[in-house]
Amino acid sequence: MSALSRLAATLLRDAGHTPGPDTLRRVTTTLEALGTYGATDGAHPDAPPAGRLTADVDAPGFEALTALVPQVGGTAKAGREEGSGASRILAFRQQQKAASTGRKKKLSTGEADEQQAQERRARRAAAKVAVHEVDKALRDARKGAERAEGALKKAAAVTKEAEQARAELHERVEKVAAAADAAKQEARRVAVEAEDAAQAVADAERAVEKAQRELEASE
Repeated sequence: MSALSRLAATLLRDAGHTPGPDTLRRVTTTLEALGTYGATDGAHPDAPPAGRLTADVDAPGFEALTALVPQVGGTAKAGREEGSGASRILAFRQQQKAASTGRKKKLSTGEADEQQAQERRARRAAAKVAVHEVDKALRDARKGAERAEGALKKAAAVTKEAEQARAELHERVEKVAAAADAAKQEARRVAVEAEDAAQAVADAERAVEKAQRELEASE
């Protein structure tokens, strides 16, 4: 039962599930129930049919084994005569019936003790699974922290480079802006000088025309 319970826990983990104490207890209870019903060769009316297991199976009480007890009057003997080999049915004598009640109570107590022991084993198995899962989660968390730390360092380096590039670009922009302002001022100065030169040319042309007119008038 312990080996089958561990196998069930392994299958659950491989399927992406985390088997808790309650799940392991249900698995163990179902395995014990199937073992008990199997001892009756399917003779018990509540025995599950052969096939795929689709739900939990409750563990039957000791009365489930009464199907193995023959009726008084030679049934056990007939079974041995009709069968191909020794009968698997226990021939209880009628005079032992009075003591069966006491044995049943003792077996019920033992059955309860066994159930408690199985629950303790299931809890231990679940605790081992939990420790394994926590340890795995811790390892994964440490790996994730290392990856995050590496990514943080890389991001810090990229940020530093970006800040430096931004500072350089800002400096270049300021220089370009200053040069543009200087060019504008120079353009204004040149425009003023050009206007003054144009005005001087116009004044000179008018002076020349006036002088020519005076010369012509004097002749």
